[in-house]
Amino acid sequence: MATYAYLSQIPEPQRSVLRMLIDQVAALAGREDGGPSWRADVNAGGFKVTGAGRGEADDDLATIAQVEQVVAASLLRQRLQAGGDAELNVSGLAGVLGEPQKMGIRVIPDSQSLPSTISAFPFEVVTWQGKLYYFSPNANPGAWIPLSAAASIVSDTHANRLLNYLPANQPLGLLFWETDRTALYRVATVGGVNAWVLMLTRPLLTTSAAQPADLGTNDAGFLITVSDFGHITQRWSGTGWIFWQGLYASTFASRPAVATTVQGFRFRATDYGDQTWRSTGAGWDLEVGVGGPMRGTLIATDQRPAGLGVNDAGFRYEATDAGIVFRWNGAAWDVVPDVILAAHIENSGTQAIATATPTTVTFGTTVLNQGGLVSGNTLVVPTRCGETPAVWHFLAEVEWDGNATGTRDVEIHQNGTAIARSNVTPNAADTCQQTSAVVFNPAAGDVFSVVVTQNSGGNLNVETISYFKGFRVSANG
Repeated sequence: MATYAYLSQIPEPQRSVLRMLIDQVAALAGREDGGPSWRADVNAGGFKVTGAGRGEADDDLATIAQVEQVVAASLLRQRLQAGGDAELNVSGLAGVLGEPQKMGIRVIPDSQSLPSTISAFPFEVVTWQGKLYYFSPNANPGAWIPLSAAASIVSDTHANRLLNYLPANQPLGLLFWETDRTALYRVATVGGVNAWVLMLTRPLLTTSAAQPADLGTNDAGFLITVSDFGHITQRWSGTGWIFWQGLYASTFASRPAVATTVQGFRFRATDYGDQTWRSTGAGWDLEVGVGGPMRGTLIATDQRPAGLGVNDAGFRYEATDAGIVFRWNGAAWDVVPDVILAAHIENSGTQAIATATPTTVTFGTTVLNQGGLVSGNTLVVPTRCGETPAVWHFLAEVEWDGNATGTRDVEIHQNGTAIARSNVTPNAADTCQQTSAVVFNPAAGDVFSVVVTQNSGGNLNVETISYFKGFRVSANG
């Protein structure tokens, strides 16, 4: 039996019937014009060959020429390829054909540049300098886009995002992770054009001097942790930095404007006794009892802070040279209850007092001087401590040598004028004598002293047991 190459592409049983038919047809005597000369019907397994050399009726078998027109390789390729009358459908294939197939990618030498955008065709893929690029026709004119930009997220530095990934050339929704600033951006439409818009950020550790200076409205929400501000968190509002989270500790002069803070942000004044304020979003409110008091002088120089207002009520100040603690009531200073000024001086030796001669007692030993009242032999109301209203108490005690002649006087003087006096008739033995004075609202700088007089006819000693005490009972009566 003869072999016909094209018949192998026809399934059984039709292939066997067709081979038999061809064998019989090939045996026929032909005419000079090339067509067969049919002497009788050909038996082909129940089919018959009739007419000329071309099957035309539905029950005619095909001739070799007709078979070749169907099964020839060149004709099959034409029909199966795109645009043919029988485009090949490969969906659902299993095995190797069901896997992604290799594709051709044009390699551009590193010494050259990307192909001209005029000659490129839509979504052509090339490789250049180790990166894949595709030609995007979405922009006008078209542009070569790194193939990585077609993915859902790109990772690169902040500078490279601005330089190499212009938002106009990127697809909407593309994500970009800035590896050096730990921030995630997304391509979105802003004002009708593509733009990079911040989605979220992990606080960037930096210093106040190195805060990012190239942020704009689309970067609103960018967070930084400022190491020299006590590792507080600041947030970019779109136009400026907002103090966002943490406790900012610095000098009071460095307290931020409340407009640059979020409600609840806290500030601690390191030079104001670590007293702390909390932002309300509209003002700074002192957190009463947190930190403090602020310490400084009062007598030599009044270092109490100026400029306090209603929201600073509760601010505390301790005058170290006066032994007083003040509390700001929102409008003025109050002295904290139970904080007093007190002094105690006494004789370091005997003092001879001439007869009939008023003499100031010279107390040489200071036992207590809380608030700086002692000045030599006198007690002086410290500068700015003569608060009104105020109550002061002074007590003097003198011990005379024994002598029963005459009388003895002890006076307490305020600025040289007697304000309290006691007079006693002495005994032959030593005589102790006391006098006291309660003074309302003395002025700062008022001087209090003890003056004694005796008329025994000769000198008399004041003994070492003599003393002078003074203290402020209450700063507010």
